[in-house]
Amino acid sequence: MTNETTEPASSDGRRSFHDLFDAESVALIGASTDPETITGRPQYFLEKHGYEGDVYPINPKYDSIRGLTCYDSVLDVPDDVDVALILLSAPHVPDVLRECGEKGIQYNLVIGSGFGETGEAGEALEDELIEVAAEYDVRVVGPNTLGVLGSDRNLALSFSSMLDEQDELVPGGEVGFVSQSGSFAGMLFQITQRAGIGTRYWATTGNEIDVDALELMSFMLEDPSVSMIVGYIESLADGERLADVAATAREREVPLLLMKVGQSDRGQEAVSSHTGKMAGDYAVYESVFEEYGIVEIDDVTSLTDVMATVSTLDTVPRRDDRWAVLTPSGGAGALIADAIDREGMELATFEDETTDVLSEIVPEYGSVMNPVDTTANVISEYALYEDAFTTLLEDENVDVLLLQFANTGPKQAKAYEDLIKREAEATDKIVIAVFTGGKPSDEIVESYRSSGIPTFTDPVRAVRTIRLLGRFGSAIDSDSASTPALEEASGSVDVPADPGRWNWEHAASLLDAYGISHADGRIVDSTEDAVSVADEVGYPVVMKASAPDLEHKTEAGGIHLGVSSVEEVTETVGELRDSVRAYDPSIDLDGVLVQETVDDGHEVIIGITRTDLGPVMMFGTGGTLVEVLDDVAYRTLPITPEKAEALLEETAAGDILAGHRGQEYATDALIDLMVNASRLYEDYDLDELDLNPVKVRADDAVVVDFLAK
Repeated sequence: MTNETTEPASSDGRRSFHDLFDAESVALIGASTDPETITGRPQYFLEKHGYEGDVYPINPKYDSIRGLTCYDSVLDVPDDVDVALILLSAPHVPDVLRECGEKGIQYNLVIGSGFGETGEAGEALEDELIEVAAEYDVRVVGPNTLGVLGSDRNLALSFSSMLDEQDELVPGGEVGFVSQSGSFAGMLFQITQRAGIGTRYWATTGNEIDVDALELMSFMLEDPSVSMIVGYIESLADGERLADVAATAREREVPLLLMKVGQSDRGQEAVSSHTGKMAGDYAVYESVFEEYGIVEIDDVTSLTDVMATVSTLDTVPRRDDRWAVLTPSGGAGALIADAIDREGMELATFEDETTDVLSEIVPEYGSVMNPVDTTANVISEYALYEDAFTTLLEDENVDVLLLQFANTGPKQAKAYEDLIKREAEATDKIVIAVFTGGKPSDEIVESYRSSGIPTFTDPVRAVRTIRLLGRFGSAIDSDSASTPALEEASGSVDVPADPGRWNWEHAASLLDAYGISHADGRIVDSTEDAVSVADEVGYPVVMKASAPDLEHKTEAGGIHLGVSSVEEVTETVGELRDSVRAYDPSIDLDGVLVQETVDDGHEVIIGITRTDLGPVMMFGTGGTLVEVLDDVAYRTLPITPEKAEALLEETAAGDILAGHRGQEYATDALIDLMVNASRLYEDYDLDELDLNPVKVRADDAVVVDFLAK
């Protein structure tokens, strides 16, 4: 997954962020002479790592710093400046940013804290920075940024101690790294450097008052030398753009690896205190990552494994890849088989020819079934290993071949090096080497990786890594992101402009226009009309208080089920009015809905709402227990039939509808309903649409209740 290097350019012809990451000149505003301080470190690190550009220290206290002329103001610098690193405390930053604007400095990094994350006073300072940046048409990274790195000119523009730990940065670089956290990003950078993985771009975005993580990811994806994007995110202010970033990543086959924090309640609190923002609902992020093929990473070890594997492989794994395992240990084979099954992947079923060949060469006390146990004979029998290895690679049912080495692994790795490298380079299948008993030399490991063979010491980690990357590979093949042309809704529907004022009759008209089945019923304002409608739709009926401001009818006593006679209908009209009045006297009823009882079918919920990531549809088990059962999945709008099918596949409700105990359900009708509900939501520019419950029966899917905002 490595590409040639060319200079990235934005779609509008500008050099985009090239002048930031590969700046020819930088100004250090507030620089100091002490390289042990935050204000003195940046100049020291630029020198240490061989920055190939001009550096201008700015501080009226000094005539020179580390042999360079120090200027009183950035306006005194005689030459053009590409980037300013502002090292001053928060109250001084707006005036300095104004000077940077007057100087024409396009990119300005604000290191300091004391802004939006601290409260109203800090928010006011942020607002002032935004105004100044707009006035001079300049960009701001931060506040609370740790800086940026760009490998083209060895730009190490940061005060982070990560640059002190590394005597030399790994040359070149194929990683684009963006983080909303500063210190943690530094830790991850050190880990990848120790793993020998070079970084092309590295940036922390802090409070994101202007430049944000998604914008930088988009830029990095324009660079053919970048083979992966790694991101650490807490929340996304304009998360709808994530779809475009992920689509570009899939198109260019550049995996997007994201660590999303704020998954727990305490995690969300930590995110809020850190950046002044609340994290989006993690369940939504989780489902959307699945939809977009984003590789979600939740621990540092997995991140290192995935990055090293992307750096090594020449192809992208798929989730439905079929695995073969070659091992000298039956126990190790069983462990790997369990891991493959646990991660939702599949062991290959060998072709008959493969089994026949293996039966001739594998000892009787071994196993020709998958995983293949060659026994310890492979330690001394080169031909046995060669034949077994090449036979498995030639099997058309095998997509991934895992080679498990035991205690003699280092010796075997050397003995079989030429064979394994030659065959791996000649195939488009994935070959993985796992050295559990003993690790070979770094030279052998690097030799294997140079031939596209990832190496591991733990087979379970190997399986998990390929599974994580498989999400991305499968998304490349998927057409679920395509949006088919849809017909316009039939006819014009006369409804109030404010969706919050829609009642059931408005809802029924809209559902009819979009071809969505619903329960029959009408709103009445007298007991006589209630009886008439009940006679028409048939007993028993459901009766509901109708009021735009009444969202939770059950809690208000606003729903009566199984109303079975004229007498009960008459009594219920009064009881509903009394119950709602007692629940909230301010609610103004517009009548009572008398509705047919839909008592058969499985209850599901279909809800659409706006989130950090844009409008999403929620689907799952419906009714009054929806919040308790928490059986839901999400997809972004517009909903296509493929997305609707994915929602069914990811929920217990979908499992039931697939045919629980022989019961048949009209899933095709449900999928059509989901697609059409998505259209309704977008056509009327709603904020929220709640269809709960929807009853899925053998021949149709019927909306029983409707709420819009």
